[in-house]
Amino acid sequence: FAHLTYIYPIEDLHQSDDPPMLHIGRAGADGIEFVFRRGVPGVWAYYPIERDLRPLADTLGAFVAGWLDGTIKV
Repeated sequence: FAHLTYIYPIEDLHQSDDPPMLHIGRAGADGIEFVFRRGVPGVWAYYPIERDLRPLADTLGAFVAGWLDGTIKV
């Protein structure tokens, strides 16, 4: 398990408009970030190289639990 912050502290949260999303954390590889999408439920992985979004979990709690137990991967 790497020692990195996968969920940003509140002061590091940031928004983007194309596509509209709130960046809430990072995977630690390839620039992949965890995001909330405006108007779309759940936590998503954003792959900036491909500009691709993939669903990870229905809630932040489910995401954290799955990330920590290894059932959610990017």
